[in-house]
Amino acid sequence: MTSAFSTQTMPAPRRSIWSRLKVPAILLLIAINAGAIVGNAALDLWQVIGPARVVTGTLVGHDRIVQTGENANEQYVLTVDTGHGNELINATEKAFNETQIGQQMTVQWDSRGLLGHDEALRRLSAAGQVVYDSSPWRRALSQIIVAGITIAVAAVALRWLLHGTRRPSSSPPPLSFSQ
Repeated sequence: MTSAFSTQTMPAPRRSIWSRLKVPAILLLIAINAGAIVGNAALDLWQVIGPARVVTGTLVGHDRIVQTGENANEQYVLTVDTGHGNELINATEKAFNETQIGQQMTVQWDSRGLLGHDEALRRLSAAGQVVYDSSPWRRALSQIIVAGITIAVAAVALRWLLHGTRRPSSSPPPLSFSQ
């Protein structure tokens, strides 16, 4: 027996541009952020593992710079005359307080630098006494930890994102309405 009414399927609703681009956009943002953080850690690790650049000279400047206002800041700047020019050092308060003009200084910098990621201070000695030591191996370990955590978080986020957007393998047949 045939029905007096014909059946028609409803057309699938059109997906908006946002619903189609949402997942690729989020994937791109995760990749960019993880790449920037891991790249920075890798660059710092490359600097730490490289050799130190050693400079010796006489301390000729001992300046405390105070910035006031909304972004108040205090910097301790040491100027070392190396015979080939002056080296400016942003020192810690402790290193600043333990140095005096006229002292013989030995400065160890990272010798590698790239993309504004230049020469971190490793060690500073005044009159044969160490006044600052950055412990480069601790820096290296912290950068390895940062890179590892970033990669793990990005992997978990990608897994959740891709698992959440997966469509079920068996979808029910489209609904049909009788007229």
